[in-house]
Amino acid sequence: MLLAIALTIGIASQPGQIPIPIGIDEIHPLVIEPGQPKLPEKVWRHIQFVAFVSSLGPPVTLIQDADVDVLKGRANITSVRLVDSSGITDKVVDILRTLPNLKHVEFEEVNITDEGLRKLATIDSLERVTICDCPISDAGIGYLAKLPRLKSLAVEQCPIFGTCLRQLEQAKSLRKLSFSETNVDDGIAGDIAKMKQLTDLDLSYTDITGRTLTALIKLKRLERLNLRASASLEEIDAFHRRRPQLYINGW
Repeated sequence: MLLAIALTIGIASQPGQIPIPIGIDEIHPLVIEPGQPKLPEKVWRHIQFVAFVSSLGPPVTLIQDADVDVLKGRANITSVRLVDSSGITDKVVDILRTLPNLKHVEFEEVNITDEGLRKLATIDSLERVTICDCPISDAGIGYLAKLPRLKSLAVEQCPIFGTCLRQLEQAKSLRKLSFSETNVDDGIAGDIAKMKQLTDLDLSYTDITGRTLTALIKLKRLERLNLRASASLEEIDAFHRRRPQLYINGW
């Protein structure tokens, strides 16, 4: 009941502002936890952004694939976040595939694998994909190159090495790419140099050095680059002198 009331009246980010209905923007998504009372259909019709999260309890209750069934076939849903649960598996992608206008999906600390990403690559409406701390590999990320509208891809805290760039080069709509906190190193230098469509790149907390930075000189459209805790300060400084208009995490 309280949740339904909150959805009806919304929340205001500043005193005096018009309330923002929860679930109508990505800053204030509808948050669903296990065991939560069902929402009436008249509320669901106005929801676009949904986050499924596990309950910290007590007791701790993990969100499950079956909890996401409530989304099946909903044309108004454009963004789904699935957070912190081993109970979310590749099966959840079958539910996501029923959402005709899904543009953004985020998997964070869930049990999605390469097989799930293979199925995810059939959702042609997707524009943004975020994968954090999930048991996937470069092979799975490579499947996502098939998404015709993919503009932003973040793969963070995952056991990848960057060989997926050989497939991602074909993702001509891709503009933003993050490999933060992965196993990426200078082995990507040759492949990243071919990603000439990129405008934003995050290689923070990786093992790249000046060799990769030299390759990035070829990315003429690049506007923003995050190198925090990766290459040395001397290497970044030398690179920035060659690309002074490029924003490099505070430089």
